[in-house]
Formats: sequence, structure tokens, C-alpha cells
Amino acid sequence: MNPRNAGRKKKLNATDDDRKYQREQSKEFKKQNENFSEISETPPTYLDGVAKAAWRTIVPELKGNGLLRNIDRYELELFVKNYSAYRSAEKALQKFGAVYENDKGNLQKNPAMNVLDTTTKSMKSLASDLGLNFNSRAEMLSNRKPDDDEVDVGKQLQDLLG
Repeated sequence: MNPRNAGRKKKLNATDDDRKYQREQSKEFKKQNENFSEISETPPTYLDGVAKAAWRTIVPELKGNGLLRNIDRYELELFVKNYSAYRSAEKALQKFGAVYENDKGNLQKNPAMNVLDTTTKSMKSLASDLGLNFNSRAEMLSNRKPDDDEVDVGKQLQDLLG
């Protein structure tokens, strides 16, 4: 653990009011992230309406902060698809309730409850990976500069992917 940041979350969008090391870390992260091509604000055509709307909301926010790049599009696609499934499950629960009476007269859990549970867990994990919550955005910023013998993985990925 770095004693300078002991117990503190890192800041990706440091301002002039923040400490010098926070501003430097923020600047370095954004500089390294620029090696990747920009993500399109236009969602893939095969997404449904809810997923497209989520894409159009998320991309400008994170793109404007320099956090989201084209290499992140597949994970973002998974997130917006899970969000769409979550919304569908919510509608089914509102319409039919959490439990229903089956053909035998027994109460049974609505399968939409399972969809809701699964999509919520997936979205939380993906949101963390994409920087869609404060703590995950803060953790994306490395607290240290690479040593001379360390490899710049971002640069290598950019070279590999062209």
C-alpha cells in the first residue's frame, strides 16, 4: 500500500483543487488511455431500443471524461444488453407480480425474479469494470508510474490491435 494514499480511493478527474499527485495521476491515466481509438456514440444497430438508449447515455459521459475507448465497446455492449433485460424483467414483475398462482393453484416465484437477480449482478460487475461508479473510476488510475523494466501494456495492446 502506498502510504501517500493509505485507504483513499484514487481520483481520475482531478481538478485544480486536488493535490498535485492526484492531478499528475489523472493526467497520466488520460494520456495512456488516449493510445486507444475513440468509441462511437452511435450504438450497434443490432441492439434493442433500451440498450441503444443506455449506450447513448453512457458513452458521451465517459468518453467526455477520457475514460471510455473503443476497446471497451464489447464490455459496454454486455452492460447495455443486461440493462435491457433488467428493464424487461422489471416490466414483467410490475405486470404479473413477484409470485403467481400456477395451474395447480400453488404460488410460484415469477421467473422474472431470477432474470432481475442475474442481470443486477452482471451489471454491478460490468459497471465496476467500465468505471460507471465512483470507486471503480477512482481505482482505474494507477498510483505508480511503471519502473524502467516494466512494460507499457496499453502501448503494446495498441500496437497489437493497430
